[in-house]
Amino acid sequence: MEHATAYEVWYALASDSESPAPDPNRAKQYVEATSALNLVITDLENETFYYVWIKAKNPGGTSDFSEPVKESPKAPLAPPPSPEIQDPQPEGTFIRVKWTAIPQADGYEVYYIGGNALPGTPPVQVEGGGIDSVLTPELADDTTYYVWVRARNTAGISTDSGVKSCTTNKGEKVIRTFSIGTAQGIIDEAAKTIHVLVPFTTNLAQITPVITLSSGATVSPASESVVDFSGGPVNFTVTAQNGTTKVYTVTVTKKGQASLTLAWDADQGFTDSGIGAFTVEDVVLVKGGTDSTADIDLKGSFTAYEWYVDNGLKGRGTPDADTPEVHLDAQAYLVGFHQLDLIVYDAAGIPYAKGLRFEVK
Repeated sequence: MEHATAYEVWYALASDSESPAPDPNRAKQYVEATSALNLVITDLENETFYYVWIKAKNPGGTSDFSEPVKESPKAPLAPPPSPEIQDPQPEGTFIRVKWTAIPQADGYEVYYIGGNALPGTPPVQVEGGGIDSVLTPELADDTTYYVWVRARNTAGISTDSGVKSCTTNKGEKVIRTFSIGTAQGIIDEAAKTIHVLVPFTTNLAQITPVITLSSGATVSPASESVVDFSGGPVNFTVTAQNGTTKVYTVTVTKKGQASLTLAWDADQGFTDSGIGAFTVEDVVLVKGGTDSTADIDLKGSFTAYEWYVDNGLKGRGTPDADTPEVHLDAQAYLVGFHQLDLIVYDAAGIPYAKGLRFEVK
């Protein structure tokens, strides 16, 4: 300020100063004896708000207080902590490196080498503290690489994360998932088989499976193409990046036709009977009425059972002579028709399924 030869800097906790000017009895005063236009106030509490005022001085006197400024001192920025690296995944001749994002970071350095010494080439630079994975450049096939990550910000770089290893593999050829609608296939990688249990109404001649594969692999028939399973199992051939192949045999089985089944044995299969006042053809539950519930006993030499309503699992267990395996209550379902599916398993674990459409009024 013109004509000023020195300044007084006043400051106080914001919670202690409610008026536009500081209370001399509660504010702290710092006097600068020169005409410098900046001053560092020390010994304050970080993350705490203060009001700061200034007075100008010269031999003729002291000015009024300036308008207050409210500010909070911040702790000095420190280098971020080390990120936690996860198991890297091969994607053909690339490697997907993953880690836990660090809030204090604004970027990462990803190292990779065929040994755990620091690499001679620059690391992969990743911008953005919220990012938690990156794909390496293309690497040599069938080679084990060691990878690790460092987090960085403007204050510095963290120490190394733990070191993880990963082997590139152009020959990987795996079906990860195989689904038909909401039905998920059971994959036996050792036997190279997949089994899918679908609703009875499914048209086996018009199946559209959704398939996910190991990176870089292809499959024939292709995912989301129409496949005819009406003649039995279908072979799916997976081809790796290096041209090698693997064949999976896929079997699609329909659940049993809609009819109430209560008894089962290995020789006769399922036989039907009624439930009290209900019949196989006419199961109606009435909300608030005397016919609001139904109990179903499963009889036979099975070792375990499951039951589903509208494709949602409702219960599973082992046979109990004193307890109904299935209990239907109208209050649990919306008005309208619903599908009940019963599945029993024999001693070899083979499933047998039947179903029933019931109505809630």
